[in-house]
Amino acid sequence: MISNDIKFTANRKLLATAVLLYGRDVAHEMFGDGIMSMIDVTIDVGKTTDEKGNERMLLTFNGKWLKYAKW
Repeated sequence: MISNDIKFTANRKLLATAVLLYGRDVAHEMFGDGIMSMIDVTIDVGKTTDEKGNERMLLTFNGKWLKYAKW
């Protein structure tokens, strides 16, 4: 049996990988150079099912995009 600590660590690493690698590249393509503010952000977690009946997770970050300042 897998302990809860190991499950939590695996989920955290997978989520971090998805956000840091994939999310960063997509955000850069869509918005250009900048970062998303985490000061004024909402995070929604939802649950849905696909056409085969498998449970799926919806994770939405809604934050203000801050363009990098040019000096």
